[in-house]
Formats: sequence, structure tokens, C-alpha cells
Amino acid sequence: MKKIFFVLLCILTISGTSSAQTEFTGRWIISTYDVNLNDYAIELIFKNGIDSYSDREASDLFNTEKSRTLAAGLYTKNYNFRYHLLDEDIFYYNNLSNPLYTSWGSLANGVFFCEQDVILRPEHPSENFIVYSKGDTPNVGDRVLGIQRIFTDNLNVPAYGGALTGCLFHVRQSTLQNMIDPFSFAVAEEFDDERKLFTIANNFYINVNGGTSFPPGIMAFNINEDGVNLNNYDVIYQDASNDPFGIYDFAAYTMEIVPIDPANDEYWFIWTSEESSRSDRVFMTNADNIHRSYHINKGRIGGIEFFNNDPTQLYISTTDQGIVMLDLDDYPTFNLTQVSSVNDFNHTDLQKGPDGNIYAVSNDGKSLGQINKSNGTFYPNHLNLQKDGVDCIINTYRVFENPGIQGAFINYYKLPKNDRTYIPITAEADLTHVICPGDETGEAFVEVTAGDGYPFTFVW
Repeated sequence: MKKIFFVLLCILTISGTSSAQTEFTGRWIISTYDVNLNDYAIELIFKNGIDSYSDREASDLFNTEKSRTLAAGLYTKNYNFRYHLLDEDIFYYNNLSNPLYTSWGSLANGVFFCEQDVILRPEHPSENFIVYSKGDTPNVGDRVLGIQRIFTDNLNVPAYGGALTGCLFHVRQSTLQNMIDPFSFAVAEEFDDERKLFTIANNFYINVNGGTSFPPGIMAFNINEDGVNLNNYDVIYQDASNDPFGIYDFAAYTMEIVPIDPANDEYWFIWTSEESSRSDRVFMTNADNIHRSYHINKGRIGGIEFFNNDPTQLYISTTDQGIVMLDLDDYPTFNLTQVSSVNDFNHTDLQKGPDGNIYAVSNDGKSLGQINKSNGTFYPNHLNLQKDGVDCIINTYRVFENPGIQGAFINYYKLPKNDRTYIPITAEADLTHVICPGDETGEAFVEVTAGDGYPFTFVW
């Protein structure tokens, strides 16, 4: 009898813990500074929306220019905090009140970051990979796509490296306008202990078998626990004839993938171009040989995003008209639905949070707006960023020329690429071989059916 009561107590404890944690969905790290030029990395806590936030460190000593390209958090599968990134620096604590830092990016030439995505290392729920693009400056030299494993060494200090990590390929300097060829990438969800890394560019050079060049298009690599094997890649789409797309269309700024049937590698690919004459368009292609170019014609596009339950509705941040919504089924003619004010959220990234809502940055950098996943309603002041009552401004951005004012530039804000939702532990219990209620006979099986470390089973 004691044994049965003990089992029931354990089951109730597991159930209670699971219920209490279902509201929490994940975390972000963003980089900010306040009006007094104090620099903060802020951690956002997501439930159904951003529930709270707190600063992780004051990094004023490490960045005198008050600007960065990227910020992100490194978390375990169940969102325990490990480290956070500000550009190529990893900040860690080692039980100290003030953070230490080390650089992870020295294996990739150049100092200019374009994009970065922090993912879990497949089959290792407490380690991370950083997928990144990097170059010498915005307009000079090669850019590279790379991947780094981030782990903790025996001194409890973050370290990086691995047999199949490092520089994946170069995007060579273009002969067109003597400028760099931009590119973008997207990482699919894990499937069968692997993830797909898709990248789009108008010029590939992979340093294997003496070096191999590829024409404009989309390529895919497999990411497993060892990183990426450069000899194992797929050409998803090639556009050697420049029809139906032009070469500048593949000078990608941002890229989204829509998983239609991941088991059979079926995705939609949606992207925008960084090249100024094509930066007001959205491009789409898929496995059904559908290739489309939507001329939005509302100025440079800062971000694109969609909700998982309806990927045909694409949200777009435009310089001239703020956030609008495009129905991808409407082609070649289409109408845009206004989402935000025309005069705000004009140069922002759009990213899904772990809660499934889409987030954007106001023009002054002081607020995060939210497009609600339930009804599509836009809330421009979902979160006003402050530290001790003082306004904070997001300082992760890319800079592009303002076409309307000669010599003027606009900051296009960047947000973390992390929409991974926390999955709490859930369990099912089964009692066997219990002869009668008064006996201490039988066994109890409690099987964990979801959550960190799933699957495993407890037996009493």
C-alpha cells in the first residue's frame, strides 16, 4: 500500500509541475542601450506574449560605438540559460556578478556580421551550434557561411570548434558593380536527428574537391551532431539562365522557409534581396516549380514572417508603408493589407517569438510591437523597453542608404531568430499486477511522453 501511495504522489507532483510550466514558452536576448549610453543585454521571458524582462549584463566596456549586428541567447533544450552572444563575443558568469567574455568568431575571416542563428546541437540537448554569415565590411571582400559548436570546457568556460564545423563556403566578390554578393540562410526544424540548412546566393564557392562554384540558386546542407559535411549537399534550385529571376534577386537579405512536408524535403522558400533596385520585392519558389516575384513597391523591405497555421499570409515590413500583409495566393495581381501605422515600424526585422506571435521594432527602437497569432491584431506598444525607469533603445541593426536623402542612412533593426517553443514534461502512468488495494504488490510505470530528454520511463 505504501508503494502505491508513493507512486500516486510522484504522479501528482509531475502533473502539477507540468501544469505550472505550460504558460512559459521561451526566452530571447536582445542588445540595448539607454539614453545615458549605458549598454545592456536584456533577456525577454515569453508566455503568451512577452511576460517580463531583465538585464543579463551591462556591457558598456565592450562596445564604445553603441551598435551591434546581432544578439542571441544560448539555452539548453529546456531553456536553461548557458551564455549570451553579442556579435562574436560570448558572455558567461562562472558564479560571478560581472560577466566574462570570450570570442568565438576568430575562425571566420572578417568582422562584419550579416546573420546569425543559434540552434540546439542535434542529439545534444545542452549544447548549441551557431550558424552565421560574416564578411570583411558591408561592401568589400568575400562573405562566408559558417557553423560553430559551442560547448563548456573542463574549466566551465565556453569553447568552440569541432571536426565538421567552421567555414562552410565563400560567397565570392561579384564582378557586377564590383560589390559583394549578399546571401541569406534559414535552418529547418530537427527531423530524425538532423536539420536542413538552406542558403540562397547568386554566387557559391565551396572549398571541397579543389573548389566548386555554383550558379545563382538555393542549396541545402545537412546538420547533424558533427556539424556539416561539405561533400553532402543538395542543389534545390539553380537559375543559370536568369529566368524567371534575375541575378540580383538572389543577392538575398532575409530568407524564410515554410515546411510543407519535411520528411520528403518539401518546403516553400521566400526571400528578399539586399540589392537596392530589387529590395522592394518578395520572391518565392517551391518544389512544384512555382516561381514568383511580387513587386511590393513600398521601399526597401526590412523583414518578412508568417504564422505557421497560414503560411500564405506573409507579413512584410516596408520603408514607405510600415507593416503590410500579402496573400501569396494572389498572383500576379495582389492587394496589400495595412497592419501597422504607415509612419512607424518602417525599418524593422519581423520574427516569430517562442510564443508564436510575430514581433517588430518601432522606428525609435524603444518598443516591440506584436502581431497576435490568434487574430492578426497589431499591438504597437506590446513592450516598452526600460531599465530603472529609463528608456532603452535596441542597437542591433544593419545600415542602408536612405534613397530619398543623399548621404543619409537608415538603421534596419534585427531581432533574434528563435521561435523554438519550450515543451514541458508530460507523463502517463500505468499500474500493473496489483492484486488488491491493501497489498504492496504490483508495479507502476510512468512514461514521459514529451519534454526535455523524452522519451524515458520510470518504474516502481
